[in-house]
Formats: sequence, structure tokens, C-alpha cells
Amino acid sequence: MHSVFRHRHARCGKPNPKAKDPARADLTATPEAAYRQLMVAMLMADEQTIRDVIVDRDDADVLWKGQYPKDVAALLAEQYRTMEISKKAGEDTEQVALHSSAFPLPLTVRKVGGYWKVDAGPIIEARHAAKALTPAAP
Repeated sequence: MHSVFRHRHARCGKPNPKAKDPARADLTATPEAAYRQLMVAMLMADEQTIRDVIVDRDDADVLWKGQYPKDVAALLAEQYRTMEISKKAGEDTEQVALHSSAFPLPLTVRKVGGYWKVDAGPIIEARHAAKALTPAAP
């Protein structure tokens, strides 16, 4: 209860737009945490978590459309939580390129407003390309 109060305006009880949500801050505490959260959230089609961990994009809805079967998602999620993530050398402190077995291309993760956010552009482009190659239903 006390933590909720700190994140609301004292006089009106409305959410403080400048306060970081401590319940969600751990999602983006490190570049690797944001990357892992995105990969797991896409398995579950978890729109809110995906929105929390990516750089804003108008076409991001392809990231939460479709969902893996629950048993498959659970197995993949466990792998994603423990997978090795490599960091491209030479990056600055506000941006880093990460790569893992979850996606064939490196993804840029950058600090936005104090949080690490994944630029999901390559994933979005791959999903659009795959959709374009999928034959239309008769």
C-alpha cells in the first residue's frame, strides 16, 4: 500500500506520470533483461509487457498477434530465460547490440527515459515478410 501511495499524486490520488512503476522497472533494468522479457512476452502474446520493453513503433502489433501453444511457450520461455546473450563489442553506455539463439539477427537495445528498450524493428520486419510469403486461404 505504501509503495502505491508514493506513485500517486498526494492531493488528487491520480497516477504520477513521472514516477517509474517499481513493479515493472525490473523488466528493463539491464539490456539483457529487456531483451529476455521481449522474447518471453512474444511467446505469450503479452501486449502490455511487449509495449513496456520495446521502443515505440506504430506497427508493433505483429509482436503480440498469434500465440504459441501453452506447453510449447513454457518450454521456450524457460530456454529464453537462461539462454546466452552476446553483446557486440564497442557499444556505448546508452545503446548496445545483443544477439542470442532466439532471433537470428542482433537487436539494438537503447536507454529511453531511464529504461532499456529493445528496437524490435528487425523482428517486426521479419514477421511482415513472413506474412507476405504466406499464401492466402482459398
